[in-house]
Amino acid sequence: MVVYDRYQRRFALKNPVKKVSDGAVYKLPNEYGKMVKIYNGNWRTPEKEREVVEAINGTGVMLGEVPVDVVYENGKFAGYILEEETTEEEKVEFSVGKQEAAKINAVAGIFISLATGGILSAVIYFLIFPVISKNMKAYTVTFSFDGIPMIMVGWIALLIAAYKTRVEGITSLIVCAFSYMIGAALIQLLIVLLVSLIQTAYAILAAVIPTILTAAILIWIVRAVFSR
Repeated sequence: MVVYDRYQRRFALKNPVKKVSDGAVYKLPNEYGKMVKIYNGNWRTPEKEREVVEAINGTGVMLGEVPVDVVYENGKFAGYILEEETTEEEKVEFSVGKQEAAKINAVAGIFISLATGGILSAVIYFLIFPVISKNMKAYTVTFSFDGIPMIMVGWIALLIAAYKTRVEGITSLIVCAFSYMIGAALIQLLIVLLVSLIQTAYAILAAVIPTILTAAILIWIVRAVFSR
């Protein structure tokens, strides 16, 4: 049986935990501490739905369990979600399980980050930089240091993204790879701009300084001649 709550979250229900006179109670998949009561067909009435909704909204009351959300089957009222009474031992076991899962996810995230950074570093050093350096001027290639700044800044961007986002699985791989490439591209662009700026400044100085020196010498000669 498949039911949906008011937010269109899908729940596949299997074996009931218990059966009651007006329906059955199931464990709610992937929702700790919650169960769902499904009414039998003759109890799925507009009046019962209204009673459940009013109890959830606080405008009415129900005897027995306190509903926290409504569920629907095939677009029609089917029952409601309720809180499950849990013991302290069950709460502790669930908390420990979450901690263990968090540790596993953290280790997996670190492995994905390191593997992504290592692969992209090798790709830049052995493939990308040799190709792009062929279209660079000699000075730019010199100050690019064989792509090492691209690799370093790429790693920094990757580690920052991994720390800030803390996503898992394929999403982590995409975020890490994208951040690495953005960081590497930006630093290389900055190097190109800085080298171009330095070359432009050097060209301007090379053109202006001789003119200034020539003008200064002429002024000195004229003043020397007329001062006699």
